[in-house]
Amino acid sequence: MAAAAMPAVADMAVVEERKRTAAKVVTTLFPRIPKVTAVLIEFFIRRESRVELSREPLSHFCQEEVVLAAQDVLEKLNRQVITFQDIRDTTENLIGEPYHISVED
Repeated sequence: MAAAAMPAVADMAVVEERKRTAAKVVTTLFPRIPKVTAVLIEFFIRRESRVELSREPLSHFCQEEVVLAAQDVLEKLNRQVITFQDIRDTTENLIGEPYHISVED
């Protein structure tokens, strides 16, 4: 079983290296895009992290989820490992949440 785990770890390292290479290509071709994006995401996080006492619990939960997703994207952007698939997965997770919440109610 340990031998089967080794290729998975090696595959993860290859995937991470490909992500870094792709991010470096974008950073090299368009150096301002990651910097401007990071500044805008930081501004969004600061603005949306304020707690409003008049918010409904569901609204508060959804807003917190969006802020957490933005923090995750910012972290990956700063480490230069973000990919299109990361953004797509994050967006799909956020869009799917209100549906799942309303179905359970």
